[in-house]
Formats: sequence, structure tokens, C-alpha cells
Amino acid sequence: MDDRLRQELIAYFDHEVGRPPAGIRDRVLHKLGESGVLERDRMTDGRVKLLLQVAGVAAFVVAIAAFAGLLIFTRLHQTTSVPARPRASALPIAAPTSEPTVAPTPAVSPTRVPTAFSAPDSVPAIVFSDPVDRTQKDAIAWDGSGLGRLAADGAPNPAGTLFLTTTSVKDRQGRTVASVTVTGKKSPSWSDDGRMLCRTTPDLGVGASGTPVSLQVSALGGAWRTVGQYGSAAENSGVDIAACSTLNDRAVLVGRMYQGPSVRQLWVVQLSTGLVLWSRSFPSGDATVISVVASRDGASVAVGRATCCPTSGFTTTVYGPSGGQVGTFDGHAGGYAATAFSWDGSRMILAAGTDETQVTVVDVHTGTIVWRAPAGLKVAGVVVEPLDGGRLGIALNGTGAFAGPDGYVAAADLYLVDAAGRARKVDTQIRPL
Repeated sequence: MDDRLRQELIAYFDHEVGRPPAGIRDRVLHKLGESGVLERDRMTDGRVKLLLQVAGVAAFVVAIAAFAGLLIFTRLHQTTSVPARPRASALPIAAPTSEPTVAPTPAVSPTRVPTAFSAPDSVPAIVFSDPVDRTQKDAIAWDGSGLGRLAADGAPNPAGTLFLTTTSVKDRQGRTVASVTVTGKKSPSWSDDGRMLCRTTPDLGVGASGTPVSLQVSALGGAWRTVGQYGSAAENSGVDIAACSTLNDRAVLVGRMYQGPSVRQLWVVQLSTGLVLWSRSFPSGDATVISVVASRDGASVAVGRATCCPTSGFTTTVYGPSGGQVGTFDGHAGGYAATAFSWDGSRMILAAGTDETQVTVVDVHTGTIVWRAPAGLKVAGVVVEPLDGGRLGIALNGTGAFAGPDGYVAAADLYLVDAAGRARKVDTQIRPL
């Protein structure tokens, strides 16, 4: 099996089945090499058809991942703290006067972060895995200062002040704020205010075909409230949350098959009433709809498609608050790192080209390129500053969001890009969550 195809399969498993343990994933890849599946694929239509060929193997990994879910939960990431309330209006986006450039701040070789993070909880932080000790979470303020270790573990809220584990919510110091019970294979998502949790239930793999899926929300430590039922779950299908906004009273849900890059349905719903504000359906035979990402408030939704077959590129269509089409862009929104929009939805990260190494930040409404990344790098992770007009934190490396043999995304350079396209590269490398 050649290295590029192996990396694409690893990315597929990580993206579709929740990053199974690396040893299990590698045994599956070895089995594929022995069985001749990859040789047959060379006579077909490339990556998309290959992913459909290995659907049965992916289903096996789903079952394994179910058992390993609690073990790997604390490495799952949803970019969403108790942010200061967003400002009423976004900063103006100035068109670059010349080709956007990067401040020449070199990243040093990865070293273990030696000191504790000490910024107060009123300061939002970027949370990431230590570049050397991958079990340790570190943080840095959005102005690039205060790099330090965190005592907490788990999935951070948008401001990096609270952390969700399988049993509790903790603060930056590791103190328990609330007790929670996490069930199933998927962890709950943070709401954009950083004070509530959102989930769909049941998970995939429920056994009975056509089981209705409910969207539920809960205050920290409180009871779950059912918003409504949307779509259904079966052994290899379910409904995911792309955005959950208590500040904007809406959520974005995605119905999909987990055996391949196969999005089937999209709903934008009102949290307070359960009303479907708008929706889209995608044909069951259309395997080219590969991703749906949303702004944190659910007002902007990006639908990504692969040109097929063979895969020669990606296009992304953005829909606005009422479901109307805002624009179509060349590239994959966020690449395999998924999260793509700035906090106010005005800017979006695009990873273009068949290898996703042409990374730009664009103004969603005008199509203007606000910033262009150094050539040849891929998006390994994205974090979003929780205020209107805030910065995008874009982690870039040579392999993107693909997990390596150790099951972790490779260390990356972190670029902080503001609304006008000014960028700063942080002095230390990070490992994206």
C-alpha cells in the first residue's frame, strides 16, 4: 500500500469513526493490503469508490470504536468557554493591500511546556495538546502570551475555561464544577455560550433500523431537555451536531451514513421550539457530499462536495440564515480539520487542491481572499476566538489532520489570523486536539 493512500485511509477512519485506536486501525489497513482490495481499486474510480469498497471494514472499526469510546473520549474536540459576550458588530474586514503575508516568527522545535497557565478565567484561551507530552493539555492566550500547562483534561468549551470529561465538568485548575453522565460513543457538544451541553440520542449502532433521533440540551449538571426528533439512527447511520447555539437559539444537525463520506440530510432547528427553520436533502446515490460545517451560531452552513470520479478537487457551497445560497467556493471548508468559520461567520478557511495544500481565509460575502497560508501546508486543526471580529487560530503542518501511527495528529505551527488578514505565528508548535 503506498504511503499517500494509507494516509487517506487513516484520515477516513479518523474522520468517520471517531479515531479508533491506532493499533486496531493499522491491523485493518494491513488486512486491506492482504485482501487485494487496494489492487482492485486501482482499476476503479479512486478514493471515493475505495472508501465505499471498504465500508464493511469501516463498520467493523465502528464496533471496535464503540468499546474504546470512553478511553478515547477525552481526546475528542469540539471547538466551543464562558466567553465574554460577543460584541454587537464585527470588525470591518479590510481587503489586503497586497498578497497577505505571515509575520516572520520562526517556530522552534517542539519542547515540553515547562510552566503552568496562569491567566484568569476572564481571558479566553487556545487549548491544545503538549507538543511532546501528548497526554498533557496546554493553553495560550489569543494574543500569543501566557503559554502554560493546564491541570484539567477533557474537551474544552469555546473559551477554554471549562472541560468536559466522561463524568464531570472541570475548570482550568482541575476542580469539578458539575457532574455529568456521558453515554454512547459520541460525547456531547458544547453550546456557544460555554455553559450548556447538546447531544443527539441514540448513537449509531443502536441495532434497530429507523430508531428516531432526539436533539437534547442541558445546563451543566442539569436534566436533559428534548428539543425534538430529527432523522433516525441504525447500525451504520445517525445524526451529528454541527453547531449548537444558545446565544442564537438554533442548532445545525447532519444526518449521515457512517460507512462512507455520505451526508443524507441537513436540518437547521430552533432550540426553544424545535421548529425546523430550513433543511436540505441529498440523494442517496450522491456519495460526493462529504462534509457539513457551520458557524458557531448556526447562521452560516457550508456544504462540501468532492468532484468525482476520480477525486480531482472540492467545492463548498455556503448557505445563509434562511437557507439561501450565499456563494460557492473552490476548496474544502476547513479540510479534514472541519471547523471553518470565524465566530461571527464572516470568514471561512478553505483548503483547495486535491492535496488541500492551498489554504486561504476568505470573506464569505465578497469572496475576497483575506489571508493566504504558506505554500504546501495543510490544515491540522482550527480554533476560533469567541468574539465577533475575533481571530482564527489555524494549525498547519505537512500532513494535515491525519493521525500518525501513534494515533495523534502531528505537531503543527499555529497562525493567529485577524479579520484584516494580519497573521502571527506562535513561537511554539502545538498538537491540535
